[in-house]
Amino acid sequence: MTDEVPTPPPLPVAPGNPVRWWSRELLKVALLSLVVLLGVRTFLQPYAVEGSSMNPGLQDGERLFVSRAVYLHLDTTRLLNLLPGVERGGSNVVFPFDAPSRGDVVVFDAPTPSDEPYIKRVIGLPGETISIRDGAVLIDGHPLSEPYMDNLAPMPTDCTGRWCEVTVPPNSAYVLGDNRLPFQSVDSRAFGPVAYDRIIGQALFSTWPLDTLGPISG
Repeated sequence: MTDEVPTPPPLPVAPGNPVRWWSRELLKVALLSLVVLLGVRTFLQPYAVEGSSMNPGLQDGERLFVSRAVYLHLDTTRLLNLLPGVERGGSNVVFPFDAPSRGDVVVFDAPTPSDEPYIKRVIGLPGETISIRDGAVLIDGHPLSEPYMDNLAPMPTDCTGRWCEVTVPPNSAYVLGDNRLPFQSVDSRAFGPVAYDRIIGQALFSTWPLDTLGPISG
């Protein structure tokens, strides 16, 4: 039988200061929460719907998250003109992620006097000719297909004035409220296409009331 040297018991660890330990942990949680909050506010912005212009899809008082990063874009011509050399004309707008698409619900700075941004739906894209005749919306002469409205009662689109037929210029979108009845939505029928530079972001998710919780159709 071999003699074994017994292993000495571990030395007791002196207890730390519990107040100091909890203070450090709370500080870590606070800093992490601040980083997450700043990150969310950088890319997602909360907005509240005001009015009935997007009925029945969006209701007055409904709260949304709007992505500010999805339509991030830059004009490469403007960047190149910062370099010495020949001045380049025109523009070449590049979207690293995505450009506005038909059906997107967007928030934008109103081209008319307003203290608040507008929320509307993208209908017409650059180069397309939008015509509103006899209550119907036409894209290059073809009826507008709106699958996001399939479960809703058809609503005629009222329009009078210069913007009832227009070709959408580059880097712009023709936008309409979902409520197309007379005097219910101030949109491109009143002020024409909206430049991309005025678009704040895309409405992605409804957060309140709870029965609307979920992604926004588009």
